[in-house]
Amino acid sequence: SFRAGFVYQLFTTDMGWTWKHNQGVVQMHSNLMAMFPGLQVVTTYKENVEDPGPCDPIFATWASQGYDLVVGCSFGYQDCMISVAEQYPNTTFLHVSGWKTATPNFGVGYARLYQPMYLAGYAAALVSQTGVLGVVAPVQISEVYRQVSAWILGAMAARPNVTVHVVWIGTWTDSPVENFVAKQLRNLNVDVVCVRTSTVSSHLAASNAGLMSTGYTSDYRMVAGESVLVSATYNWGSLYTAVALLVLNRTFSQYVGPDGPRHWWPGWDVGAVALTDFSFLVPPVVTSQVATELTRVMHGGLHGDTVFCRRIVDNTGQLITNGTCLDDSVLLR
Repeated sequence: SFRAGFVYQLFTTDMGWTWKHNQGVVQMHSNLMAMFPGLQVVTTYKENVEDPGPCDPIFATWASQGYDLVVGCSFGYQDCMISVAEQYPNTTFLHVSGWKTATPNFGVGYARLYQPMYLAGYAAALVSQTGVLGVVAPVQISEVYRQVSAWILGAMAARPNVTVHVVWIGTWTDSPVENFVAKQLRNLNVDVVCVRTSTVSSHLAASNAGLMSTGYTSDYRMVAGESVLVSATYNWGSLYTAVALLVLNRTFSQYVGPDGPRHWWPGWDVGAVALTDFSFLVPPVVTSQVATELTRVMHGGLHGDTVFCRRIVDNTGQLITNGTCLDDSVLLR
């Protein structure tokens, strides 16, 4: 048998980050059943586990029950999971979105979502009528900095004189705050907003305020409609299947991939990330321009892309790089 448990920060019905992870678990389950018809595959999850917050006992509970794989699907679980992994060497732990690889039974996995985020920003700038864009950002951690930066770099590549207003709301989702922020951005002449929060709330808020948006993690047009121009999405099923196979083969601790020991950070080239279909509000000429930019930017560099291989300054004007590609040690932290 193979037993795996997944810890989620929000709810599987959120149509965003958690929903997309759960879809990946369903895909992993289906893949394993097809590969090993006689294998009993059991998956379970616990949702609404606070991040940031105290170390949830579910990690140790599942490990003590002999689970083969325990996955934590939020950045703030990192140190908690490492401490539990040290106590339960016979269970494999995978932390999503962190960077620390500790004991041989602990690994980290994510995907290079900054790649399609760059392209979404590129499209947003071309669609915008005002040349003023907005970003609704959740919490200030490395993955969010990286993806928001990529979106802004994409917008600047398409329209060098674009203006971008970034608003940090300090949480992964808060509908009243997101509604307020959407209205404030509209007052600043913003007409397209990058939503980097974890649920559909900001898209609905943007639509209600008369704004278009681009999404993160899921195809939010399913709920918010065509005002969502395009979304950057993950394929979690491929990652979870790959890790499960290593656990079943008892080779997880020996795994060394392109991103390092027990570290997965795949990208566009292997289908780990993608763009959804475009809304009908995106003119064909823009989709064509995005396709051209895709061909240009998704090769070379250090990671199969050149998103962060250009002159980059921060929001204070300090030079970050004069064109040298930023490596993973910078991007992950």
